[in-house]
Amino acid sequence: MERNHAGEYNRRVELYEFSTGPSTTGERVRTDSLIKSLWVKRIEVSGSEEAEGKIVSLSVLKYEARYDRDLVLNGTKYFIRDLDGDYRINSVGIKTRAEIELKCSKRG
Repeated sequence: MERNHAGEYNRRVELYEFSTGPSTTGERVRTDSLIKSLWVKRIEVSGSEEAEGKIVSLSVLKYEARYDRDLVLNGTKYFIRDLDGDYRINSVGIKTRAEIELKCSKRG
């Protein structure tokens, strides 16, 4: 069984969720709320999709991280802020008892 070692989690990212609240004028606005920071291993995954007869390149990747119960239960409500942008968590999978895999796509 392949296991990640602590040194493989070499990228620090921030985990956010959307929240809504009133602005100073009373209007409801969407804001990003920081949940926590994580050490992860980033794995690039290429992807494309056909839209209106054209092939569109997708920015798709996976993150591996230590098991986190909150992420397993609520991960698809969150997004990851990395150095090159924000990534929506599309699914959370359990790799081993100690590791999870987050499949993500870039938020447009």
